[in-house]
Amino acid sequence: MLGSPSPSEGEEAVVSRLSREGGVNFLSFLVSKAVPILEEKEPKEWTYKDMIGLPAGQLEEWQAACQREIETLTKCHVFDTVVHLSGCRVIKNRWVFDVKPDGRKRACLVAKGFSQVEGKDFDQIFSPVVQFETVRLILALAALEGWYLSGLDVRNTYLYGELEEEIYMEQPEGFHARGKERHVLRLRRALYGLKQAGLAWWQALKKSMEELGFINLDSDAGLFKCFDEASQTFIIAVVYVDDAIFLGPSKATVKVMKKRFMERWELRDLGELKEFLHMCIGRAGQTIHIDQAQYTGGKGTWKQVGTCQEHCKDWNTLFDMFPAGTFCTHPECHAAMHLQYSQQEHLIYICNVISTCS
Repeated sequence: MLGSPSPSEGEEAVVSRLSREGGVNFLSFLVSKAVPILEEKEPKEWTYKDMIGLPAGQLEEWQAACQREIETLTKCHVFDTVVHLSGCRVIKNRWVFDVKPDGRKRACLVAKGFSQVEGKDFDQIFSPVVQFETVRLILALAALEGWYLSGLDVRNTYLYGELEEEIYMEQPEGFHARGKERHVLRLRRALYGLKQAGLAWWQALKKSMEELGFINLDSDAGLFKCFDEASQTFIIAVVYVDDAIFLGPSKATVKVMKKRFMERWELRDLGELKEFLHMCIGRAGQTIHIDQAQYTGGKGTWKQVGTCQEHCKDWNTLFDMFPAGTFCTHPECHAAMHLQYSQQEHLIYICNVISTCS
């Protein structure tokens, strides 16, 4: 073949000759020598195919995480495996992977809710959450009045919400039921990613709280109150999706009510409140100190947000450089925007400017 190297030719001679001749043979040689650039991906960026391409040791750990997720979904009766009837719409799903701060591998099956059709697959989707201003107000009252504060975290929150709509979903990648590979899943409970998942959980939570004797405020639906006849005192519950605070003047009464709540859901008891919505909460007597140093430090918010765009490097001119009506999708900007709602008011102006960087 014309241009093929002879066995006696050295590589330098081959490169020299092919570079002089050019053409298809030279391009083929370059392609054969190309070294693929393997980009390091965070687990959150993986697909299932990325995961199964991991070395054997890591693969086994992540497959075990996927299996735990399937077992959780089965235990909660999230779906039934049914025959795929012609004409029924079937939504897709994907695996989402993450590594928790304590090193635990987490795999979560998420529905691709963007393919749902309004009016067919869902109707109402709004689910209320407690306002950050309310959280700060309650913490201030707790400090002034010496109330006891205790936190908890509900596990697999959305799986408790029952679906009213008839929704079908593909079986998860890598976990098709043996002998039923062509079947689909009829969803009975909400799954992460569904448009109405948040609302379904909220409805289940509100019903449970009412059974415990709580009522929520009209002005802020995420704030619940209950009066205990036995102790002649009250309990307040602050709920933001899966994070909750139980507090009140009587430590014993708060613990009793919290225990009753814990009997209804699978959750983690966080004990005395130390953290809530990325706010570190410290207490000394009648003083409650709130900061987000760990959150901003971990995200690198203030270190990196200034470099999210080339012209964001100089904080001295930051406030004069960004045109209105534009929005930055850089993750550090999103982290900074979170601060304006959960921290001191003086951050509001800074974060609003950051959010409009182009």
